[in-house]
Amino acid sequence: MDEQIFNHAIAIAKHGFKAEAHSILLKLAQANPNDINLLLWLAYTADDFATSKNYIESAVRLEPENPLISLAELWLTDAQKNELNRTAIPDEAKAIIQAQSAEAEELARKKVELAELESRLVQLEQDLATIEAELREFENLYLSIVGKKLAELDALTAQIAEIVARQQPFNPVATETAEQARAKAQESAQATEEAQERVEKQPKFQPSEDIKQLYRKAAKLIHPDLADNESEREKRTRLMAEVNRCYAEGNAAGLQQILEHWQDSAESVPGAVTKAELERILRKIAHVKNRIAEIETTLSQLKESEIYTLKLQSEAAKAEGIDLLQVMAEQLSVEIEQARIQLTQLQEAEDER
Repeated sequence: MDEQIFNHAIAIAKHGFKAEAHSILLKLAQANPNDINLLLWLAYTADDFATSKNYIESAVRLEPENPLISLAELWLTDAQKNELNRTAIPDEAKAIIQAQSAEAEELARKKVELAELESRLVQLEQDLATIEAELREFENLYLSIVGKKLAELDALTAQIAEIVARQQPFNPVATETAEQARAKAQESAQATEEAQERVEKQPKFQPSEDIKQLYRKAAKLIHPDLADNESEREKRTRLMAEVNRCYAEGNAAGLQQILEHWQDSAESVPGAVTKAELERILRKIAHVKNRIAEIETTLSQLKESEIYTLKLQSEAAKAEGIDLLQVMAEQLSVEIEQARIQLTQLQEAEDER
């Protein structure tokens, strides 16, 4: 049974629109002829006592021991004896209406709150994915330009330290310094090589507006914090990772495929408006709030990082026609030349021995 329509019917019955409520309930009963609540509410909203009695008797045949039926029978007897106005609804019914109406109103408010939180969450997820992709791209560019020079300088520094260590064979400090310098040189050389490969292979991160819209749509539907249980959360987490990967790669077709697959799945079908649904929405609100706090913390940390600061400085310099990374590389070139001179001098001195 459609709980949302049912709640609407009893809500308008509360306000005196019994005929309209009865018409709605009658349509629901056509698909749910054995629903006790429906039968009793049809009795409460019927135009005459005879019709009310027929509905109550139908309910008795289905569930003779149901306490709700006893209440309905008492209401009918009292109504007939006192010749109550047919627009009157029993106190028991009013209590049910008030409880369900309050629940429906709370559900409506929480749905609005969840929708607002979802919109903020989706935007923050996109902001995070964008910043992470831009920082990866900038870091790779930094390593391929400045890192390349640093790797060259580290290699020269390692050679210098190794000569000094050979000149002082009984000096453990010189030996350890040389070992550390060589390890650093190898590490920076590998990082630079890998970054260069990524720069050459990966397209520049410039997501189109279509891709941004697809990402927001996918995140709003699939986000793990909208799951109802742990199993569904795990599935959504895997899919969300794919969504983030497709977004970072500018893969619109991949995002569209994920969306189509999700929309065809059972998880995409919304549940009925019930008390359980309200509880699920409250849980989702809590999860979404927690995730929003996590993303805001991560974004704050990223924006305080050295690489992010350098990226902003690079963008500001570019606006003035200056290539900051090239300037840094040129400064390192001067240090590299000085290191080469020092290395040559040490090598010549070593050869003379």
